[in-house]
Amino acid sequence: MKNPIIYSLSTVGILKHYNQDYLIHPQRTDFTGSNGVGKSIIADLIQLIFINDRHLFQFGTEGYKKEVRQIHKLAYKCRDAYAFLTIEIEDGKFICLGVCIPNTTNRPLRPFLITADPNNTKDFKDRAFTIDKIPSSANFIKESGQICLVEELSKNSEIIMVFILNLLVLMTRKRSIMRISSTGIFSLLI
Repeated sequence: MKNPIIYSLSTVGILKHYNQDYLIHPQRTDFTGSNGVGKSIIADLIQLIFINDRHLFQFGTEGYKKEVRQIHKLAYKCRDAYAFLTIEIEDGKFICLGVCIPNTTNRPLRPFLITADPNNTKDFKDRAFTIDKIPSSANFIKESGQICLVEELSKNSEIIMVFILNLLVLMTRKRSIMRISSTGIFSLLI
């Protein structure tokens, strides 16, 4: 399998998924279940990680009970909810790309990157972490069981979280460049 590949999807405080770490099979992963259990939310979260602009984002399906679906309602009984993808960028080397979802429309969605080193001048392969250091949903939860606020996470020494404000450049093994703007629009340049 060629890298980069999605290794896992993690949710923290997300409606119907709560705090989970879903391992993604490199060839095929199926999400099955009855209507209203949250299958479509998985696809919506992946889209939201890459298109983290409220004006550009569109839910993949209608709500189960035909209520109007809203991004801020994905945060379930918490101030800040999180969804992040762990991506294997080279064999045994991982980074996480995610989004902080506030429970109100008054605060913006906050895309973030988790690496082993915050130095943006280094290549991603030099900032990546090994499989035994992959962050999980548990890293976002305090000992008291409460979900960390976004401000608390940026101070957590176990997780190096860099919030994407301007332009992030991801280098893959083939030296392709993926650019993700602050509006969440991304393009692949080869």
